[in-house]
Amino acid sequence: MKIKPFINAGNLTPGELRDWILKLAKNAEIAGWGTETSVRKLESAELSLRSVMADLSPRINFLGSEQIIRSEDHSSEVAEVLNTLRITFAAVRDIQRTILSLISQLQEIDSRIPDGGHRVRLPECEEQGQGKQIRDQ
Repeated sequence: MKIKPFINAGNLTPGELRDWILKLAKNAEIAGWGTETSVRKLESAELSLRSVMADLSPRINFLGSEQIIRSEDHSSEVAEVLNTLRITFAAVRDIQRTILSLISQLQEIDSRIPDGGHRVRLPECEEQGQGKQIRDQ
């Protein structure tokens, strides 16, 4: 004999209980999707960070060039800007590398989940307004 789930609804109204169960079911469905969506978003962020580094690199190279002679006043101002650009570049590079590492970890997680990270959608969990009730099995 299967043990059926028990929910202590406390003082929730039937509508509040229904909304809570639908939200719980939706979260369970999302949890079964695997990490493909997150990986795609991280890949997009990583690509944007590479673009930022590509924009910063020529500016850093130009301002850091020793072939350009600057006045003393201008030189200290350029050094300050150059320092900020280098710090920014290093931070962006660190974040980009972290994202690449996280992408690998998420893909590894999906490879260990049976069925490629996809779980069967619960048929008893329908969108609000569809008229189907949550039933136990």
